[in-house]
Amino acid sequence: MNDQIAELEIVLASTSALTPADRERAALVAALKPIAERIPGYLEYASSLIVNNAGDATNAARYRDTILGDAAEAETTLREFDDKLIERLFKTHRAWTALIGRFGVLQDAAKKVKQAVIGWQVAEAAKYEKERQRLQAEADERARAGDA
Repeated sequence: MNDQIAELEIVLASTSALTPADRERAALVAALKPIAERIPGYLEYASSLIVNNAGDATNAARYRDTILGDAAEAETTLREFDDKLIERLFKTHRAWTALIGRFGVLQDAAKKVKQAVIGWQVAEAAKYEKERQRLQAEADERARAGDA
């Protein structure tokens, strides 16, 4: 078995381990749903907020802390979901990308073949041009000889 196929088998094995179980998905939804339901209120508050005095500023700062708390909780929940699924997805993405690169040698081989064909075509064109010039010179010589 060649290196590319061995790497493919490894990447496929790691990819199949990325599917979260139903119970894990349900737990994720349960953890994030309350935060997601608060988002419209946070957005409305932020877009309509007018601070007129120190009390408004204090209340807004406390509300901001609440928003940031939910943001941090959501991010932590997502990053730690299913035994750090995002990290495993990133590693799998890198593995797949590297695997694509391993087959890049095919493009390199195709370019070399194309260069060889172009080189031959250029050489043939040069031969053709040289022969055309020789024949033209002969024709010109015959024409001059006929005029003389």
